[in-house]
Amino acid sequence: MSVEYSAHIVWSQEDEAYVASVMELPGCMADGSSPEEALSNLRAVAKEWIEIAKAEGRDVPPPQTLQDLGKEHMVFQKWLNNHMQQEVRAAVQRIINQLASSVPQSGFHQRFSLADFEPTGR
Repeated sequence: MSVEYSAHIVWSQEDEAYVASVMELPGCMADGSSPEEALSNLRAVAKEWIEIAKAEGRDVPPPQTLQDLGKEHMVFQKWLNNHMQQEVRAAVQRIINQLASSVPQSGFHQRFSLADFEPTGR
């Protein structure tokens, strides 16, 4: 039975080579002068990674499925939305604090009620 993992391939300016990795297998990486060579090398390294893990009695993570990727995407989107909301709240609070500190302490004060904001002309 063949088990297929997804590979991530990037160009490394520092190494002047393509670097391929398997996200599910920590530290499983290989390089090559082309994306195809990096992927070919990665297949060999991944096979060895799995053989060594099994020989040492370590768990071998299963390949990521499309559903797993969708779940991770949803978790990331939720985190990102929460983070953005927190950042917006903090920015609004900073603006309010700046505005409040710019009003002179003995400045002009006027009383008003909510009725002052009612639509007129009805």
